[in-house]
Amino acid sequence: MCKRCGTTLSLNGYCNNYKCPYSDWPQSVKFSDIIMMSAKSVELKYNIKKRPQYDQNKLTGNIQNLNKSKKIMLLESFINSYGLERELIVYLQEMADRENSNKQ
Repeated sequence: MCKRCGTTLSLNGYCNNYKCPYSDWPQSVKFSDIIMMSAKSVELKYNIKKRPQYDQNKLTGNIQNLNKSKKIMLLESFINSYGLERELIVYLQEMADRENSNKQ
C-alpha cells in the first residue's frame, strides 16, 4: 500500500493513484523532498530517476501503427529488461486459474 494515500502499488513499487506523488517516485523518497526539492535534486539525493513520463496522444498513434509481432517483440524486450519474467508468469497463471474457475 502507498504510504501517502493508501492505494495499491504496482509491481515496480509505484502508487497506482496517478494523482499521488508516489506514482512518479519510489516509496523510499521522503514526501517533503518531493514537495520542496526539484526533480533533479531528488534524483541526485536518492540516486534514482523520476518515473518516465509520456504523451498519451503521441503514444497511441505510434503503437497503433505497429504490427502485432512488433508489439509482442517490444513487450518481451521490456519485460526482460526489467527482470519481470517471474511476475509475468505468475500473472498469466493467475489469469488461467481464474478463467478455468469461471468455466466450471
